[in-house]
Amino acid sequence: MAEFLLEVLSEEIPARMQKRAAAEFSQIFTSELEKVGLAYETANYFVTPRRIAISIDGLPLQQATVVEERRGPRVDAPAQALDGFMRSNNISRDQIEQRETKNSHGPKVCVGGVIHLDGSDLYIVSWLCSRQRCCTAS
Repeated sequence: MAEFLLEVLSEEIPARMQKRAAAEFSQIFTSELEKVGLAYETANYFVTPRRIAISIDGLPLQQATVVEERRGPRVDAPAQALDGFMRSNNISRDQIEQRETKNSHGPKVCVGGVIHLDGSDLYIVSWLCSRQRCCTAS
């Protein structure tokens, strides 16, 4: 298990906004961790007039292996759609299965695949920082 510390420097934060800004930043960050399936033990935040810091304890050193089933285009879809599905999911034609699905328009036969994503080392700093949109001025 690892400890992670993120410190963000800023212009001076007014005293009445400090605690709320730190709590919201911590909530956004931890919800992004949960969305990607990263468990943690505790998350604490700290704030000063020019800094917000988040400390997260108990992060795993490696992500777990994930198996996903993805639904693709209809069987009678153009070949380009099938090729795009295989390319985007990094699978080959022999890994594709035909499945019957039901929706509001009735049953249809689609292709699908099972994707195995091996666990990898965590590089969450660059990934999470690239996803954050909360720092834009409004």
